Amino acid sequence: MENNNFLYIEPHVYVNVAKNGAILFNTINKKLIDCRKDDVNGYSFLTRVKENSSQGSIQLYKREVLDSSISKLLTKIRNTHMGDIMSSNTRLVSSRPRFRITDSVEALMKNEDLTVGFKAKTYLKEIILFSGSKFNCKQFQKAIYPKSIDQGNNSNFGSIQLTKLFSRLIDEINEYQQLKNINIIYTETLGKEHLLPLVNALKNKKSKITIHFSIVDSNRIKSLLIPDLNYSIYIPNNIPVSNTLIKTLDSEYTCLFNFIVMETQDLYSIHQLRKTTNVDIHPFPVYKENFQFFEENVFIDPEDIISQKIDLRHISMNRSINQNFFGKIYINEYGQLSSSLTMESRIILDETNRIIDFIIIELQENRSWRLLRSHVSPCKDCKFNELCPPISRLEFEMNRYNLCKVPI
Repeated sequence: MENNNFLYIEPHVYVNVAKNGAILFNTINKKLIDCRKDDVNGYSFLTRVKENSSQGSIQLYKREVLDSSISKLLTKIRNTHMGDIMSSNTRLVSSRPRFRITDSVEALMKNEDLTVGFKAKTYLKEIILFSGSKFNCKQFQKAIYPKSIDQGNNSNFGSIQLTKLFSRLIDEINEYQQLKNINIIYTETLGKEHLLPLVNALKNKKSKITIHFSIVDSNRIKSLLIPDLNYSIYIPNNIPVSNTLIKTLDSEYTCLFNFIVMETQDLYSIHQLRKTTNVDIHPFPVYKENFQFFEENVFIDPEDIISQKIDLRHISMNRSINQNFFGKIYINEYGQLSSSLTMESRIILDETNRIIDFIIIELQENRSWRLLRSHVSPCKDCKFNELCPPISRLEFEMNRYNLCKVPI
């Protein structure tokens, strides 16, 4: 039997074809081959590679080898260690890795898993208690970025609602062994007396409790803190905060400092604050019609995308779940459950509705947990949609999905 030439593609190579072109990406050495759609022959060839990517190889035809555009692609593929040309009388097949979480979620979608109740409970990783009556970005921004001290001291998070909510949560949380994080976002009038019942009930759990709040009234900060908890502290760009306070909090408590950035000047302020306090302070961008700042400092380009830590598991996860939202549940002061700050509540936590009911709904629908770039415009037409970071809160704040500089 006469041998044929085959292009063999390495298992660690990612191939994608979209309306704005085609790419091959080596997940080991981070090399990228980018083919524009107007390169008709090259684009058509990579389309065939994509269609056969699960097999790991395609037969090369003589007309393809002789084509200058395809010939250049083949040379690039070999030089970047993405594949090679081999002669064989049978098709070369390579195995592709599979990842358990992707298979489990897909099985759940098809109702093929007889242990849906148990498995669904293992997906809950994080609970966010949100000090607001509505789920929207403005409520979140108000909590971490009050315009003044007076606004920071107006809290709707009442003690009666808290007592009931925490009591229900304590009863349910014991069923979720994979729950890693409990985050509480509140304004500064929420006192220790509201948190201590929940903290004491969770002392023997492995869940990490983190309190999120904005520094507004510096004189009251230390009176709110509880030892042995974690704090994520937001520093507004419009209210002066003393270096001494930041140093003290950093030395006495476990704190992550986030500086609200809305303009270029704020980036300089972070640099100065780091320099004068010797504390690691992270930029936390907030959108307030400051599009130019976001375009210059937040939007990403192809180089930013491939510079991330990307492997096949990361890509596989991006095909099935949104890694920014998956496993997270937001609960407001009235016990309403949501999968993000922008999705309407579907269930109220009470005697008849439990967390597990919400998880099943979220897994079966393409809401936040399964909100993928391949499902939304214009990202679904982009060759980078499975390499790009998952959709996040910033997209919701800006009301657009493509926070990037990739032409589509």
